[in-house]
Amino acid sequence: MSDPKLLLIDAHALIHRSYHAIERDLTSPSGEPTKAVYGFASTLLKVIKEQQPQYVIATFDAGKSFRAEQFAAYKANRPATPDDLKSQFARCQEFCRVLDIPVFALAGYEADDLIGTLSKQAEEKNLDTLILTGDRDTLQLVDAKTQVLMIMGSTGELKLYDDAAVRERFGFAPEQLIDFKALRGDASDNIPGIAGVGDKTATKLLQEFGSVEKIYHNLASVEGKVGEKIQAARAQVELNKQLVTIDRAAPVTLDVNAARFGEYERAPAVELLRELGFQSLLARLPGDGDGDAADLAAHAPQDIESKYAAVLSETDLAALVKRIKKNKAFV
Repeated sequence: MSDPKLLLIDAHALIHRSYHAIERDLTSPSGEPTKAVYGFASTLLKVIKEQQPQYVIATFDAGKSFRAEQFAAYKANRPATPDDLKSQFARCQEFCRVLDIPVFALAGYEADDLIGTLSKQAEEKNLDTLILTGDRDTLQLVDAKTQVLMIMGSTGELKLYDDAAVRERFGFAPEQLIDFKALRGDASDNIPGIAGVGDKTATKLLQEFGSVEKIYHNLASVEGKVGEKIQAARAQVELNKQLVTIDRAAPVTLDVNAARFGEYERAPAVELLRELGFQSLLARLPGDGDGDAADLAAHAPQDIESKYAAVLSETDLAALVKRIKKNKAFV
C-alpha cells in the first residue's frame, strides 16, 4: 500500500484488551483508575509513530447493536463492565480529542460497522486503510486497500494482516471468514455454530464450495452426518451470516479534512497526560518534543540537597542495612 493512509482505531477492543492485559492497577495522582487509558494511549502513540498515518479516526461502540434485535442472545454471555473500567472510556475519548482525532460512535452500531463503512469510503477516495484492533472480526475487511494491525495476546505484540497473511493463517480468503463464522459460530458473541462441525470441517467445506450459499446449493455433495447437520442447522447458519457480517453502509461519512492528523495543540495534550500521571508518554507525543522536555524540567523539584556514600565492603553494607531498618525509610 502506497497511497495516503487512514488509521482506524477499534477503540473498544483496544481499551478492553489494555484493561485485561495490564496486570497491576494504575491510578492517576488523584486516585482515578487509569490502566486501560494508559494501555490505549501507549499503543496508539506507538502505532502512530511507526505507521505515520496522514489521517486518524477512533471508533467506539454505543449501546446495544441492531444485531441484538435480530438475535436476543447476541453477546448475552458478556460480563458487566467493571466499575473501574467504565470511566476510562470517556478518558480515552478525551485523549483522542486532545490529539484532534475525530471520535465516531453511533447508537445501534458497533465500532466494527463504523470501521467497515469508513474503510469502504476511504477506498473510494483512494486511501489505504490500516485498522488497529484486537478483534478478529475485522479481518473480513482485508483487501488490496485495507490491512489489519492485530494486537496479539497479553504481550501487546502487533501483527499485520494483509490478504496473503489471512490466507496463510486460515486457509481461505478474508471475506470467507464471514462464512466460516456462520458455520462455526462465535462463542465470544454467543453465536452458536453447527454442533459437530469443527474448524477443519468448516475450512474444508469453504475451500471446496466457497460460501455458505454454495454449500447449501450443493448439499447433496456433502455426504454423511455432516450434510445432515448442516441441513438441520440451515436457519441458524443463515442468521449467523447476517450477525457476523460487518455493515459497510452505516450512516457515517468520512471527512478527510477533519481526519487529517498532526495539527493539534500540544498544551492540552501535555496537561492531560500530566493530570493522568503519564509522564513517560510526554516525550512520545507526535511532533516537536522539546517543549515537553522543558515542561518536565519546569515541574521538577529544584535545589535538592544530596549526600552520597560508597558501599565498598560487607561491613559498609551491613551498616547501611542497619540504618535503613532504624529509620524505616530509604530515599
